[in-house]
Amino acid sequence: MPAQLGQLTNLQTLCKFLVGKGSESGISEIGPLLNLRGTLSISRLQKVNDVEEARRADLTGKKGLDALELEWNGIGNRELEVLDMLKPHGKLRKLMIKGYGGLTFPKWIGYPSFFEMMVVRLENCKKCRFLPPLGQLCSLKELYITGMSEVESVGPEFYGDGSLPFPLLETLEFEDMKHWKEWFPWEQVKGKGVFPCLTMLTISRCPNLEGRLPTNLVYLSNLVIRECMQLVVSISNYKQLCQLNIDNCKAVVHRSSVEFKLLKVVKLASISEFRLQIEEFMRGLTSVTYLQITGCEELASSLQSEDRVLQHLMSLHELRIYKCQSLVSFPEGSLPSSLKYIWIQQCHSLTSFARYQIPSSVTRIEIRLCKKLTSLLGEKGEASLPSSSSPCLMQDESFLEYLTITGCPSLTSLSFNGHVPRALKHLQIHRSDQLESITESFYENNCLELFDIFRCSSLKSLPEGICHLTNLRLFEIWDCKSLVSFTRGGSPTGASNLNSLKILRIGHCEGLVPFLREGGFTANRNANKEEEDIGQKYYASLTYSLEAQTQKPTRISMRTAAGTCI
Repeated sequence: MPAQLGQLTNLQTLCKFLVGKGSESGISEIGPLLNLRGTLSISRLQKVNDVEEARRADLTGKKGLDALELEWNGIGNRELEVLDMLKPHGKLRKLMIKGYGGLTFPKWIGYPSFFEMMVVRLENCKKCRFLPPLGQLCSLKELYITGMSEVESVGPEFYGDGSLPFPLLETLEFEDMKHWKEWFPWEQVKGKGVFPCLTMLTISRCPNLEGRLPTNLVYLSNLVIRECMQLVVSISNYKQLCQLNIDNCKAVVHRSSVEFKLLKVVKLASISEFRLQIEEFMRGLTSVTYLQITGCEELASSLQSEDRVLQHLMSLHELRIYKCQSLVSFPEGSLPSSLKYIWIQQCHSLTSFARYQIPSSVTRIEIRLCKKLTSLLGEKGEASLPSSSSPCLMQDESFLEYLTITGCPSLTSLSFNGHVPRALKHLQIHRSDQLESITESFYENNCLELFDIFRCSSLKSLPEGICHLTNLRLFEIWDCKSLVSFTRGGSPTGASNLNSLKILRIGHCEGLVPFLREGGFTANRNANKEEEDIGQKYYASLTYSLEAQTQKPTRISMRTAAGTCI
């Protein structure tokens, strides 16, 4: 810090003060700076060895401060006494204490006299075994407690002596509390509950926490529980939830009579046990628009049952399923008619998305890293044709616009009737070594804008009618070693009606070299190494080289496995 900083007695802004060892950089240097305003951050407090020097910093006299940050960056001496001397003035609004190494907090933290304190952060105070009485702060709205690994219980010492603790608290977060085991409830008085205004509760990485969470949180709208492996979460207590995120807990409990009319977003992951009736639980989720399920086998299995539990989610727009090995396929009519987007990843028992039809409402499907996926739709004859009352249509009547399949080595085809959905705009298939056929033709598809095939080593031919795709903007084939020719009308090169084509790349497809040479196509010598690089994004690297030619590309930029252009 600058020498003789304390002489700048009219200084109003000092964002950060780094404590040094010398007399000219000690913490007492800020003592005369009584006109400071806004936020003051003091770091390296482990260098303060003299308690009297901390007192001379005179934080109580700096009435213009709104926020104070106190940080220890290592092990200090007499930390409790030093922090006691750093008591700020009573109208402070925000307080952060980070890296403090004392066994307890000084008494001033949590004093009711801090009647304007709105935000408190306690971070990595790893030796403290008890929380301060922060419930006595009558204006506190946000409280964040992180890395207090020695705390084993939260109870009366946290609530304080007031008649109603945390009367205005809206956001409460606990994180990285390794030894925290129990959260004792506050003894209610005359029907009053603790946290009467709480809307956001987050508990993360508290692996030993047991028991139950506070009840009667009547305004709780966002509940996040992560990596609390011993915790049983009863969600029936929180009827006003808008977002629910539970990841890796012991169990979820729900009473069948409770309905969540405001709940929009649900994320459930790695839950050991569901103590509920899944169908009854789903009945209460009529307003949910986003559902994400990760590693919950019991829940994923129910999605395929004849009960069609997902049909109760009448507002569902997006469904994501990760790492659920019990998922094989979606039966007829099991998906709600409101569903627009579905993402499936690392579900290694999945053999097909559906048996023979795609719901008419679905516009986007992404399937990634599913080892046993053989086709988008099941083989012909697996199921009977749908009834006239079915909400789903055959795939050639589907409104699917975006289809991505990547990392599915068993994929052999997309469908059984030789056609992709007419509305399809983006078709992307990557790393599917067993894929032999995409579709017979594109003659009935005039919407396709992106055609991207990468590392499909068994693919021998492309669909007919590519030259009729008037909206095609990107055509990309890379590392398809068995591809030897384009079928009738299947080449995008030289087609007079491909006026929208901007990006054309063919690379590492040795089987196409003779075909292209016989057709008189020459290499694009204007393409530089960066444009040829497989790692480059298509739009970023190739648009320039093609725009430099005519309105539509007439030459192919092709790269062989040996790295040479032809």
